[in-house]
Amino acid sequence: MRKIMMWVLTVGFLLSQVAVANDTASSRNAIEVASTSVVVPSVANVTGLTGSVFRSRISLFNPTAFTYPIQATFHDVSGNMSKVNITMAASQMRVYDNFLGDVFGTTGAGSVRFESRQIAGGSPNFQFVVNAEVWTIVSSGRYGTSVATIVGGASTSDSYSPGIRVDSDFRSNVGCFNDSASSNTVVADVFDASNNLVTTVTLPVPPNAWAQTTVPATLSAGYVRFRPSQPAYCFAVVVNNTTNDGHFIPATEFTP
Repeated sequence: MRKIMMWVLTVGFLLSQVAVANDTASSRNAIEVASTSVVVPSVANVTGLTGSVFRSRISLFNPTAFTYPIQATFHDVSGNMSKVNITMAASQMRVYDNFLGDVFGTTGAGSVRFESRQIAGGSPNFQFVVNAEVWTIVSSGRYGTSVATIVGGASTSDSYSPGIRVDSDFRSNVGCFNDSASSNTVVADVFDASNNLVTTVTLPVPPNAWAQTTVPATLSAGYVRFRPSQPAYCFAVVVNNTTNDGHFIPATEFTP
């Protein structure tokens, strides 16, 4: 089952907590485990509906004694894949305030996979930590949304994002990264807090692509059930209409 990892600790804390271990450690608590493969399900360098420019701040940290490359693959809305290798020295941290612009020289939105094992010269010892944030600037200052990172494979299981809100103060989006070479139809059922089906959104996602859309409903509290036809990483995000800061809600799988 997919492990959802939210890296919200400082690097100083991670130095004392992250275990430099092999992939068998991936079943442990997220705070204790670095990885050789990490997916950031949503990245951006794009102007949003309100005119604000949303960018992704990505921090990479190598807690090992090895120097190695991390291959970053950007998947856009059409399924195009761009690859860049980032060399990480032992105990090195790299921070990119506009990852898509700084590393790929591009605009748009999508998903990024970081990989250091399943590439030429890779190794299970080449573990790393990723922290991700989507941020923007409005008249009142800088606001950001921490984005959960994911370790483990995608699946076709039903998954849930609880806590969405759509009203005059907040908007909600749903999105998915199609981690397959086939077209993916993701059905997103939106329920209110009383388990009433409010609306259903269908996301047609091309092979290896990313898609996101708004929730076309009004509700003070609710949740989303995702039903993908192919393996996918899905999420919801609640955004403040005034500040544009948000709450990222990775979909959690449930198999009865």
